[in-house]
Amino acid sequence: MSLSYEEALRAYTMIKEKASEIPEDDTDLKEFYQDFLRSAMDYALIRTQWTFMSLDEIKEIDPLRTRRHNGFIAALEGICRNFRIEGIDAVMLDRKTKGDFACYISMFLGIEQR
Repeated sequence: MSLSYEEALRAYTMIKEKASEIPEDDTDLKEFYQDFLRSAMDYALIRTQWTFMSLDEIKEIDPLRTRRHNGFIAALEGICRNFRIEGIDAVMLDRKTKGDFACYISMFLGIEQR
């Protein structure tokens, strides 16, 4: 199953709205949210780089990609827990779709910054 653009945008918007409600003095949660976004970008970058890599390069970097993927999934679970967001697992049923979400987040962030 793949994650559609609409599903990713809906989840991203929900998370972003919750982040906008973080109290100004809650620097720990703000930092946690920033780390979540960074973990999405880090994973999306390495996944995109695979396009230009040889099979040997992919084999060499695969453990790093897996660590970044695991890190993003842990961050996503933490954000959902801290923001009291339910239903993400119903939309993102497996590791693959959660990785797709990281790529969408990176895209959304890039477009927002123009």
